[in-house]
Amino acid sequence: MLKEERHQRIVRALQQGGSVKVSDLASLLQSSRATIWRDIDELARRGTVSKVHGGATLVERARDLAGVERSLEFMTPQPGLVLGLQAPESLYYYGPIIAGARRACELAGARLVLSISGYQSADVREAVDTLLDTEVDGMLLTPTVGHDGPDDTWSWVGRLRRPIVLVEREYRGLELPGVRSVSTAHEAGVHAALWHLQQLGHRRIGLVSVHDRTDPMRRVVEGWRMAVRDLGLNTDSDTDLAWIDREPGEAAAELLAAGVTGLLCMNDAMAARVLRALRALGVRVPGDVSLISYDDEMAEHLKPPLTAVSPSREAVGFVAAQQLLTLLSTDDPGPGRRIRIDPRLVVRESTGPAPAPR
Repeated sequence: MLKEERHQRIVRALQQGGSVKVSDLASLLQSSRATIWRDIDELARRGTVSKVHGGATLVERARDLAGVERSLEFMTPQPGLVLGLQAPESLYYYGPIIAGARRACELAGARLVLSISGYQSADVREAVDTLLDTEVDGMLLTPTVGHDGPDDTWSWVGRLRRPIVLVEREYRGLELPGVRSVSTAHEAGVHAALWHLQQLGHRRIGLVSVHDRTDPMRRVVEGWRMAVRDLGLNTDSDTDLAWIDREPGEAAAELLAAGVTGLLCMNDAMAARVLRALRALGVRVPGDVSLISYDDEMAEHLKPPLTAVSPSREAVGFVAAQQLLTLLSTDDPGPGRRIRIDPRLVVRESTGPAPAPR
């Protein structure tokens, strides 16, 4: 049995039973225990399973994907279809989305063609032209909007003459009838993070973000502002407690001067740098400041392990491909749809009760 087939059957067994012993997997797959342990090690490195005593269990993200996979059981297989996917070069973020889309195509008997772009509009369009040259039947697109200033991105999308699903992007108007989008519910994730901090007694909660130029980043910043307003936070502060595109050390010093006791960082890399800056200032996490990361790619491996908003990126890619397959199976796409996939809040050791006022 090939390794990839063993991996698929291991994941399938975990989907059915939740957790499985190595001895049972070895018997099921007629392989040695050493081979199964190597398979589990590799799946754990991919973030698909977690090792437990004597066996393995699915991680929560894999459970999310298992749930949406079941919806494809009711779709007619569509062998021969070719789906194109244009994705930005930030593969740490879009890699799981690509994996989810590839999985949906595998289950449907379709083929996925990938084209990686930068963030400049011209580079995105060149990547899409590459997909069109391969005569794809439909496309999953992540266009850049507003990165270079106002542009004609949506008019260009409307002229592509292919069924299209937007991925981690949303079109805010109605001039693209029938276009569908699938994205993370970033605003909901931010609200969950700030609500968690509020329940711990924090009233001044800041934000540190790498930038606000892409749609996910922009929606995290907008979500933070909405959550601050809706939860009645920062009402005693005369300054905006959002630090955008700033050096972590500078932001850390300023947030301390502003009396911030809770902090949301976009993304894990920024959170790690802010954590290091706070440590250099003698600030305890979570004793003096509670810290939440928005990303959860490496948050659990920092010290202390960070509470994090964890987007289900594999599910975003899977559902986006599923929506495109649905569009390709009908002559009447119906109205456009905007699907948002909820992230999860994973509570770890970096959040605690607000410190007593000094």
